[in-house]
Amino acid sequence: MTVSRRRFLGASAAGAAAVTLIPNFAVAESFSPVTDTLDDGAIYALGRKGVDAALAAGATYADVRFSVTRARRFMNGPPGLDAMEYGVGIRVLFNGYWGFYSSVNFTEAEMVRLAKGAVAQATAFSRGRKDVVELAPVAKVVNGDWKMPIKYDPFEVPIGEQLDVIYSYVDYVGQQMYGVGASWVIDYSRTTFYFCSSEGSNWKQTSYKTGAGFSISYRDQYSKELGPGGYGVDIMSTAGMGWERISECNFAAQVPKFIEEAEQSRYGIPVDVNRYEAVLAPAAIANLLGQTIGGATQLDRALGYEANAGGTSYINEPFEMLGNFKVGGPNVNVVAGRSEAGLLATRKWDDEGVEVKDFTLVKDGILNDFQTNREHAGTLADTYKALGRSVESNACSGSASAREIALQMTPNLTLVGDPNGPTFEEMVKGVERGVAVMSLSASVDQQFLNGVGNGTFREIIKGKLGKYLWGAGTIFRTPEIWTGIKTLGRSSASESVGMGRGKGQPYQYWNFSVTAPPVHLKQLDIIDIKRKA
Repeated sequence: MTVSRRRFLGASAAGAAAVTLIPNFAVAESFSPVTDTLDDGAIYALGRKGVDAALAAGATYADVRFSVTRARRFMNGPPGLDAMEYGVGIRVLFNGYWGFYSSVNFTEAEMVRLAKGAVAQATAFSRGRKDVVELAPVAKVVNGDWKMPIKYDPFEVPIGEQLDVIYSYVDYVGQQMYGVGASWVIDYSRTTFYFCSSEGSNWKQTSYKTGAGFSISYRDQYSKELGPGGYGVDIMSTAGMGWERISECNFAAQVPKFIEEAEQSRYGIPVDVNRYEAVLAPAAIANLLGQTIGGATQLDRALGYEANAGGTSYINEPFEMLGNFKVGGPNVNVVAGRSEAGLLATRKWDDEGVEVKDFTLVKDGILNDFQTNREHAGTLADTYKALGRSVESNACSGSASAREIALQMTPNLTLVGDPNGPTFEEMVKGVERGVAVMSLSASVDQQFLNGVGNGTFREIIKGKLGKYLWGAGTIFRTPEIWTGIKTLGRSSASESVGMGRGKGQPYQYWNFSVTAPPVHLKQLDIIDIKRKA
């Protein structure tokens, strides 16, 4: 099913020595009686009980969500106990206002208590300012069972086999060059949601998250006179996949490049603060996309509903800006969706029972749409009508647990590349003097307008990658980044990276994937993040 440590090393020139396989480790698990006593039919029956109790208490709409999450983590050795989380939440509309109660108990009595509590909460809210919620219609009532398409459920692969694969990677790195080592951490989880609504929807869907942090570095005694000599391997970024994310990542073929980059990083030079022509690797521009346009096009932020929590947006007049506002240059097209296999936010239905679809956020540089859920899509009714569109949610409702109320969350995002564009290496060849941004971690202000980032930067000298720039970072304004793209990279050179964003009060965290090709920027402001004055 997956490559073994012996097979992996035996296939390489350095793997001739005999290898002792890691034994299978048993995992101690503490499961709630929920999964032992309740099948799907019983959970749906509880959901209908909650819906009926909410309607009987006066709600005009109600939905019930159940979630069961199992998570496991390794860090340079066998894992500890699996983490298990259970949740149930009932959301209601009463007199045009939301109410929400949640719990961890899956019983009939609890369904009634949560339903009545949610209606009582909505009743209290309705005495405040008038801002009545009107849900956008759903195209159809949905029923079914969906499971994220993966090859290997990581909880069904023996832990010994998983350690066997990881230690084969570690051994392989160590055999390539004396003084080079590796460290790693692996996280994966499986979440099953159930959904029942007063509109008749009943569905179950299961999603996965799997990823690893793997770093290659020189041991400290070889680095005291030089730089840190470390390089993070990004081919195992968290994705909507199973164990194949780790076992089939083509690790061996890329190790020589990783070691060369780790070695070169020891010979870095101080950064010269200036404005440079820049080439950004796919992972770097993907991070920028997620942290700028990916946040600014959330409609609830643009409307100000997140002002006291996650923040607002520089796209702050959504009714006037939709279809008119220049987000980037004419070569910028951003597609959002939740249907592509292997990505973190991929689902069959969102957390309001809306079937997912792909939609265009930015078209030829112009704001074309927003990320919406049923609650907020209706506010764009007049604008959609003027643009010749129907009013419907873009299926962006989500939450990590049923214990959290569903909010508008970021779907997977894609910066559309040029089918005939250059690769990263070809872009570098065309730059006389500039900077290559290999990886980037950016943070932005509460409007997604101004940002700062650090990561891995290298100089470009006469079309070739030069030395690493120690302490290099960047400051930017979102419109300048996206109007300053000189060349879009080849579509086939695009890469996907996993990201996350928090919002709401109480705070919620959500994962999504961003896909992007390399890009060539006309200029990028490079700073020294270590400078204090």
